[in-house]
Amino acid sequence: MIKIFLVEDEVFALHALERKIEDLKGQYEIVGTAFNGEEALARLEEVPADIVMTDIRMPDMDGITLIETLKERDQKILPVIVSGYQEFDYAQRAVRLGVKDYLLKPVKVAELEKCLSHCVEQLMEQAKKENAVSFMIGEDSFRMNVLSESTSFVVVY
Repeated sequence: MIKIFLVEDEVFALHALERKIEDLKGQYEIVGTAFNGEEALARLEEVPADIVMTDIRMPDMDGITLIETLKERDQKILPVIVSGYQEFDYAQRAVRLGVKDYLLKPVKVAELEKCLSHCVEQLMEQAKKENAVSFMIGEDSFRMNVLSESTSFVVVY
C-alpha cells in the first residue's frame, strides 16, 4: 500500500480529497491528516508516509515551508501540492523543491489518479535503486521494499 498523508486547513477540502482518494480504490492508504505544516511535521515523525499532499496557504506553517523542512530533515516523502492558487511564484518554488505535481482545487479525479500513478512509478524506481545499491555494497540495512504485489527484481551476480 502507498501511504498518503494529507495537509489541508479547510475541513471541506480535506474530506473531499480523502473521499476522492478512497474512491480510486487503488493501492492507497491515507495514514494521517493535519490542518497545517507544523502539525504535519509532528505527525510525520510518528507516521511513515510515501506521499504528502499539502495545501500551500495555511496558518502557522505553509505547504512550501513544510516541504522545505521535510527535505532539510532528509525525509524521503514525495511532495504534491494541492492549491486553489495558480500563482507563478508558488509553482516556481514548488519545482525547485522537487514537487511531484501541482494540482488545482477542486481536484478532478482523473488528475488525482494520474498524479498518484506517477508518484507510484517514482516510488518504485527509488526503491529499486536503493535496494540495488544496498545489495551491491553489502550494507547491513539491505531490504527489499515491495510497493506492490507485481514488483519484481532481478539480481545478476
